[in-house]
Amino acid sequence: MTAQQIIDEVRQIVQEIDVNNAHATDNQIITWINEAILQLCSVISTLPKKTITTTSADTVILPKELLRVDYASIYDTSNGKWVKLETNDFVNFARVNPDWQNADRNQPKFLIRMTDLEWMLYPKPSTQWDNVQMTIVGSYKPNDITSTSQEPELSITIHPAIVYYAAYKYFMLLNNTQKANMAFTMYDSIRKTNISTATSTKGSLLQLRIR
Repeated sequence: MTAQQIIDEVRQIVQEIDVNNAHATDNQIITWINEAILQLCSVISTLPKKTITTTSADTVILPKELLRVDYASIYDTSNGKWVKLETNDFVNFARVNPDWQNADRNQPKFLIRMTDLEWMLYPKPSTQWDNVQMTIVGSYKPNDITSTSQEPELSITIHPAIVYYAAYKYFMLLNNTQKANMAFTMYDSIRKTNISTATSTKGSLLQLRIR
């Protein structure tokens, strides 16, 4: 569905078809569409990936658009093979590696998330493993919808959920709590039904919850 088709469906649901006599503009509905995409990205289990090529260092800065690292590897120059890196967040890592700061430099085994953008190689790379090629495969934030001709970068199987999320927001704007709850229930039902099947060719993932 294009954004315009979603907008038309939303206006049908809330019965405000005439944009010149409505409580929400098309641009406002597009804002809700983008909100819905982010919400849905938090629960879709399978999403397309992008591959990043970088070089090893004590810490690696990844693009802010990268929402999750799904696979990481480092190139072993001694044999020309790629070695998988285990990924983890810092809290869990530090719990099982309390003496991590005293580890000798060596072949990195882990890629540890320190902040949203900064990841640490552990152990810190020795001379042999420093400044060598790394490959990171991860899920990216979908591009925002900015025009009515665009399509959400999620599978069409989950586009109806976007419609009902925007309708939910519209009904909240109208202070119609009963219909807002009904629209949210429809959104949630479609979301849960498509949690494993809404694979797009362009989408990504964000750890975010609506409520």
